[in-house]
Amino acid sequence: MNGCYRVIDETNFNVLGTFASQEEAVDYVATLLSVNDSGYLDELTIANDDGPLLFADSLREAVRDREASRDRAAASEPSNEGHGGYDQPVEALAAEGYPH
Repeated sequence: MNGCYRVIDETNFNVLGTFASQEEAVDYVATLLSVNDSGYLDELTIANDDGPLLFADSLREAVRDREASRDRAAASEPSNEGHGGYDQPVEALAAEGYPH
């Protein structure tokens, strides 16, 4: 299981999913929280072949950091407000013969 990250439900020792990166595993945990309360984090561990990586407070912090990162990315995206969502692909040019 080279480069494999697992999300484990510790209460019944079930592997809920395997992922190529730790970030993907944290994304999955965040998805689980959309249908479970935050107390569910106490039952989850992200581990790889070396053992547990994120659990309890460290897992909570990773999920918070993920959300903060997404909020920062959304805030830095250019807004199309005032253009009705239309993004003009090229600069507008005056029609030929139109007086300047």
